[in-house]
Amino acid sequence: MLKRWYAGLLVIAVCAVAGAVYYSVESSGAIDVAVTYGDEPRVLDSKFYFEKQFTRSVESAATNDAVFPQSRIRGGIIPHDVTQGQIIAHFFRELEKNPPKRIILVGPNHYERGGSMVLTTSTSWRSGAGTIHADRDAVRWLVDNHYAVEDDEVAVDEHSIAGITPYISHYLPEARVIPLMLKAEVRLNEIQSISRALDELVDDETVVIAAVDFSHYLTADEASRNDIVTEQALQTFDYKNMLSFGPRFNDYMDSPGSIALLLYWLTSQGITKYELIEHTNSGILTGDMTSPVTSYFEVVYY
Repeated sequence: MLKRWYAGLLVIAVCAVAGAVYYSVESSGAIDVAVTYGDEPRVLDSKFYFEKQFTRSVESAATNDAVFPQSRIRGGIIPHDVTQGQIIAHFFRELEKNPPKRIILVGPNHYERGGSMVLTTSTSWRSGAGTIHADRDAVRWLVDNHYAVEDDEVAVDEHSIAGITPYISHYLPEARVIPLMLKAEVRLNEIQSISRALDELVDDETVVIAAVDFSHYLTADEASRNDIVTEQALQTFDYKNMLSFGPRFNDYMDSPGSIALLLYWLTSQGITKYELIEHTNSGILTGDMTSPVTSYFEVVYY
């Protein structure tokens, strides 16, 4: 009888501790991204949501009269530099007119962290613009089939993903996101493999977007000359040229692999129509043409 009494007391104590832990997590509102609670999605806060800047970018986009083609958009290119968020906002404002249900968001792994050339995350993203959710089943499929490795620690610091999610939350709150972060040394055979994976995931309500900034650390004149080469490659779907820039790739773009993946996949799908919506640089936008500039493209494929 005494042993039974001790056993019952032990069960009660364990339940009490578990309840206290649950209450602590729930009441604090904090979610530890290192732990999955059952099958509930993990949540990351976007470090790259700045309320005043975001609001200005949305207001600026509302006055931009550039429009997308009437055809269904299959792919696109946007900046990830949130200081020029009006370009990002305009892209998603236009996409909102015929909203996709899923976004495959491709960008550089700026810090070259993690154990794979291609990283992803199944987390949800939270900001003052709302919360957007990953397509968790699709991410799991990519991970289970060894197309990507999941890494929340890299994702939370990667502005090519985290900086874009507030705009998706604002304009496409029902969409689901599949993030892909590519290292600079990603090779053509790996791009071809990921493209085949996209073939399995993309449907008529999915848009593939590369969030990439272009010429870096150059004068405005130097950047303009390089951008001519880049625009030609974007227009002709020349993914091989994108991968040929070598160690000085930042002279042209900060993620040749992301652009090459987009162009290769579009080519494999027989998508041939290109439209340049905007091309500019930080010198033009700030009025400072004496400092090194960064170039930006807003492009759609359909």
